Amino acid sequence: MQPKEAPAPQIQPSRSEDSRPLRIAGLKQRLTNETMKDTPALWQRFIPHFGKVPGQVGNIAYGLCSKLEMKPFSFDYLAGVEVSGNSKQPEGFSQVNIPALRYAVFSHDGHVSKISQTVDAMLAPLASFFRIRTN
Repeated sequence: MQPKEAPAPQIQPSRSEDSRPLRIAGLKQRLTNETMKDTPALWQRFIPHFGKVPGQVGNIAYGLCSKLEMKPFSFDYLAGVEVSGNSKQPEGFSQVNIPALRYAVFSHDGHVSKISQTVDAMLAPLASFFRIRTN
């Protein structure tokens, strides 16, 4: 018999934001339900670059999810920072351009090893609507 997992805690966006277009550069990895546990390792590889990324704007780090696929469930996750212009990035870095839109902003205040709990809590209200499996 498998132990029953606790449901994801409820989480509300800390704010909504009308954002100007952003370019985020950093390290990207394709994640699945099985590999989301690798997210902390991605951040550990990125952190030594923080503050040294060519063209870095400010001191905010972004965890960006994109290219969601439902069957099988997977998405691109980029650990990065905002950069300006067409800054040449280090080998292995990816860049994503984000259009100006209104975004829900969620904060993760715990250790990066627990980020999957925040992601699960963010996705839980959408799970039935999109038929997303969060665990």
